Order: sequence, then C-alpha cells, then structure tokens
Amino acid sequence: MKNQTLAGTIGTKLVIVAVIFLLVALGISFVLMKNIQSNVFEEAKKNIQQSIIDKVASKQVAGITNAVSISQNSDIVNALKLNDRKLAISALKGISLAMKNGTPFKNIKVHVHDKNVHSFLRNWKPNKFGDNLTSFRATINKVKETKSTLSAVEVGRAGLVLRGLSPIMDNGEYLGSLEFIMGYNSIVKSFAKKDRHLLVLMDEKFKRGNALTSDQKVQKYYISQKVINKNFKAAAGLIDFNELKSKGVLQDTQYFYTYTPIKDLNGKEIGIYLVGEKISNIDEILNQSASIVNTFIAIIVIMIIALVITSNFVVKRIVTGGIDRFNEQFQTFLEFAQFKTNRYVPATVNNNDEISQMIKSLNDTAESVTKQLQDDMKVLGEITITTDKVEQGIYKCRIHGKSKSPMIQTLASAINKMVDAIERDMLEVRTVLKAYTNDDFTHTVNIPKSIKDDMLKVMERVNQLGDALAVSAKSNLNNGEQLENNAATMTDSVTNLANKANQQAASLEETAAAVEEITSITRNNANNATKMSELGNKVKHEVSNGMQLASKTSE
Repeated sequence: MKNQTLAGTIGTKLVIVAVIFLLVALGISFVLMKNIQSNVFEEAKKNIQQSIIDKVASKQVAGITNAVSISQNSDIVNALKLNDRKLAISALKGISLAMKNGTPFKNIKVHVHDKNVHSFLRNWKPNKFGDNLTSFRATINKVKETKSTLSAVEVGRAGLVLRGLSPIMDNGEYLGSLEFIMGYNSIVKSFAKKDRHLLVLMDEKFKRGNALTSDQKVQKYYISQKVINKNFKAAAGLIDFNELKSKGVLQDTQYFYTYTPIKDLNGKEIGIYLVGEKISNIDEILNQSASIVNTFIAIIVIMIIALVITSNFVVKRIVTGGIDRFNEQFQTFLEFAQFKTNRYVPATVNNNDEISQMIKSLNDTAESVTKQLQDDMKVLGEITITTDKVEQGIYKCRIHGKSKSPMIQTLASAINKMVDAIERDMLEVRTVLKAYTNDDFTHTVNIPKSIKDDMLKVMERVNQLGDALAVSAKSNLNNGEQLENNAATMTDSVTNLANKANQQAASLEETAAAVEEITSITRNNANNATKMSELGNKVKHEVSNGMQLASKTSE
C-alpha cells in the first residue's frame, strides 16, 4: 500500500467532503425550491381564499344592512300591514332611485314577503307575486322562525345569489320579511383589477328552471355571474375539478387555480368559487425565491472551496508539525509506561490549540499513571505486610490503600475479606474456649455456612470438646449432689443424737431432784427408812442405767 502523508490524506478527504457538501447543497436547493413552491402555492391559496371570504362577507353585511334599513321604512311596513302593494311599489322606487344616486348599488333587487312566506312584491317584477315560497326558500322560513336578520348564499333560477334578509315588524308583530338580493359582479370586477379571475359556479344538480343555458356551463357547474372573462372560462373548462378539490390548487400555462366551497344556510355545498391568478404572478414570486436560493448555493460553493484551500494550508503548516511533536512526546510516554525509563519529562505547552491540548492531555495522563503506580506500590506494600502478619498469626492488620487498578484493588479486597473471615472465626473459637476455662460449657462455636475443610473441622472439634466437657461436668454434678444428700443425712443423725443427749441430761436433773427429795424425806421421817432403803436401791439402779445411756451417748 502506497504511503501517504497525513496532510495528503486530509486534503483528499476534504475534497471528498467538499464534493459531498456540494451535492448535499444541490439536494437542499432542490428541496428548498420544492418547499418554496409549495409554500408559495399554499400562501397564494390562503390569500385568495381569504380575499373571497372577506369580500363575500362584506357583501353580506351590506345586504343585511340594506335589508334592515329598507324593512324599517314606514311605507313598506304599512304596505304589508294594509296589504297595499301600490304603496310598497312606490316606496321601493324611491329607495332604488336614492340608492342608485348615492351608493355603489346601481341596480338593486328587493323582494318583500308576507307573514305566510308568500311573495308580496318583487321590485324588478312587480306583476309577479302571491307565489308560495315555503317549499324552497329556507332563508325566509328561518327569518320567520327566528324573527332575526340573516345573510346567506342561496340557489336561484339564475344561479347562486347573495341575500340579506330582515324581518318586518310592527310593535312586536311579525308582518313579513324583506330580502336585499345581490350578485357577484362587483366582486368579480374587484378581483380582475388584481389580475385574478373569479367564476361563481353552482353545481348542476341544483339547477331550477330554464334560465341557465349551456353557454353558462363549465363542465358540471353553471356560472352565476354576468361579468365573465372568456379566456378564463375557456381555461377553466379544461382543468380537472376532482384533482383541484383533492390538491387544493392547480396550475397550467396561464393560471394558478384554487377554489373555496360555497355552502347554503344548512351547510350543504351548492357550488364553488373558482379563482385563477395569472401564472406569471406566481412565477415571479418563485423566480425571486429561486434567485435567493441560487445565491445561497453560490455562497456555499465559494465557502466550501475557500474552506478546502484554507484547510490544506493549515494542515500542512500547523497540524502536521504539531502531530510530529506529539508523536515525539508520545514515544517518550511509551518508554515511561514500559518502564524503560523511570521518569517522564513533561513537554512544555505554550499554545491552546488541539495538538497542544493533546500534548497537555498526554502530560496529564503521564502524571496520572505516575500517581497510579505510586498508589499501586503502596497497596502492594500493604498486601505484603498484611500477609506477613497473617503468617505470624496476627489478624488485626488490614490493607487501607486504594488503587485504580481493578486487579490490584480486587486482590486487596479479597485479602481483607479473607483476614476478616479468619479473625471472625478465631474470635469465635477463642471466645468459646475462654468460656470452657471458666467451666461454662453452654457456649458453642457458630459455624458459618461458607466454612469448609480444615477450619470447619477445627470448629466442629471445639464444639465436640464442649459437648464432652459438658457431659463430664454433668457427671461430677450428680456425684456432688449425692455427696450433698449423704452429708445432709449425717447432719440429721448428729442432730438427733444431740437431741437425745439433751433428753438424758434432763433425766439426770430429774434424778438429782428425786435424790434430794428422798434425803429430805429421810431426815424428816425416820419411819420411812425401809422405804427409803428400797427407794435408794431403785435410784441406784436408775443411776446405773443412766450411766450406761450416757456411755452409749458418748460413744
């Protein structure tokens, strides 16, 4: 394998990384353009849809305002109250003229209904009235039910129309309602001023009557406006409405399309607002975004090239020299770590770059290794001392030093654990033997389950010795108890003998008293000499017996 310098290797890899970065940048630019396009489309869709919503809402507010204003006209109220259509026609003519001259509404349509939801007056068709509207005019029914104003989009014979409705009241009594009918032409014109085209489309399934013709149809929809851009109508006839509804937006070579659903009073979709903005407007925004992205990519490319050139220079001038210095110092460290030298001389670090940090780290590592070797030697010394003490039968010595070497630390822990176990067992044996020397044979050696072989036999023999001494002591105790019983018997005999001696002494005292009495009788009564002689003989006999008893007692 061909040798290659670190600078060359890093330079090659930097070029590879630069190429990868360029490819990633191109990928990012592609994704950015896609995201920008999606964001532009989404933002355009939101702006257009919000614009439609705002303009329709503004139109509906105007419709309600005008409906409320006209419904409070006294002539209109009296016309319904008195069922006077001429009065209503006259009043609406005056109102129409005033609005035509003073407001943007040039051709207003007002429809008045009675309280039974029948047509009372159409100002654009005064002769058509009296028809029942209950079955298909949900808005009028709602106003009658709530006695409140409302505005909604509703299906008419000419397509979709905006209606603002207001109840006509007289002192709290519901007389009927009035609707202000509006078209979409003003909204269509306002959109056209911004290069946007609007088609108000009603779903064909809601068509009523023959007022709408095929000329006003775009695919399955009927156009509900009079102001129509023919070019946009033709383009709209070619788009896929299902795809438009699925994606929300579409585009062709001319227009950017989006839509907003149209719902009636009950929330049922009855059509859509189709809006097309010139694609050039969208492309202009996309081109601006693309220009920004391309500029960004160009800056990235320039920065990557500059980075590669600078990095190569830095590698050759700084990194390679620093690595050579590090290698030299690392070789010194290896000689120290392999005990080829007994001292590591730290390198001087003057900078704070990565290579200097590596050399500093090497110095710190050498210092740490030196300290660890010292700790290891301390622990090994304590191990030697401890094992020597154990050999002498001394079990108080322990290894207190700590080592970062797991093997040495494990060895120290194992020796400490061994000495702890030996000291514990010896203390147990010593305690029991001491109790035996004090004639206490109730103690036994508690033998741990972990004890085996020789130490187990020693402990078992101590317990056997205790059992033997206990049996011997019990035998001696029985003999002592027997001797004690015999001594007690002897004591009782001696006590009995003493009691009899006391009795004999009492008998002798009685005899002496008798002798004295006899002497007195002899002196006093000479006549009783014979008896005295006999009595003397008897006394002599008793004395002789007493002397014999005394002799026995003495024996």
